[in-house]
Amino acid sequence: MTAAVVIVTMGDRPEELARAIRSVRHQATPVELVVVGNGCHPVIADPQAEVVSIETNLGVAAGRNRGWAVTQGPVVFFLDDDARYASPDVVAEVVRRFDADPRLAVVSLRIVDEDGRVIRKHIPMLAKSDARRVVDVTTFLGGACAIRRSVLEETGGFPEDFFYALEETDVSWRVLDRGGRISYAGDLDVIHPSVPMHLREGALRHTARNRVVLARRHLPWVLVPFYLLVRGVLSLGNVRGWADLKALAGGYRAGFAAGAGIRRPMSWATVWRMTRLGRPPIV
Repeated sequence: MTAAVVIVTMGDRPEELARAIRSVRHQATPVELVVVGNGCHPVIADPQAEVVSIETNLGVAAGRNRGWAVTQGPVVFFLDDDARYASPDVVAEVVRRFDADPRLAVVSLRIVDEDGRVIRKHIPMLAKSDARRVVDVTTFLGGACAIRRSVLEETGGFPEDFFYALEETDVSWRVLDRGGRISYAGDLDVIHPSVPMHLREGALRHTARNRVVLARRHLPWVLVPFYLLVRGVLSLGNVRGWADLKALAGGYRAGFAAGAGIRRPMSWATVWRMTRLGRPPIV
């Protein structure tokens, strides 16, 4: 197998999951497929896929970790259960790019909606004028990406204390601090619906909580207040009422109350590298 694809599902989108699986099976290269049931036992019409059932929903980060841990492919793709590859050549082309560059650690795919319109909020760079570029970036979208298996093994994968939100940023900062590259493939598409953050249950609270833990875990102390202030102000754009504001504040409190785990602040060389890539770790 040249690659593996991991799809995590909670069992509540069977039609979308079936479409995601079909897009995997239509790839021009052989693919090892693993479907993880996070708190469910998914029933799928694909006898070649491996199904991993988890009795309790452990969150997206832990679900992805359970998935890649049973794969064999040297490149592991992660695909949301309501997404699908827009072309049968996506997997083969991404694998080719990994083969060509041993420093390439992660590839983030371009996200478009059902009508082919680019979802700008998912472009992982501040300058979003040209979404078709192939360029190094500082983060990626976990539901439409590929990661070199050795990187997952060396870093331990996604942080399982991040139930939902920013688990990709945690991985990104560790990858960059180890000298790895993250590439945005603006020429390779994944079709994915766009759901505003305020409509996703618990998203504001989880994001705020994890942002605080992320900063405490990975940033030089002097950057922590700047990062939290900037991101806190930007988060107000997702607030639609008092309940959202309370969720945001509660998430920040939970982040300071939680254990941050082992503190491994990134080097100042990594801070400078991220700044040169167009996104310093305060935005």
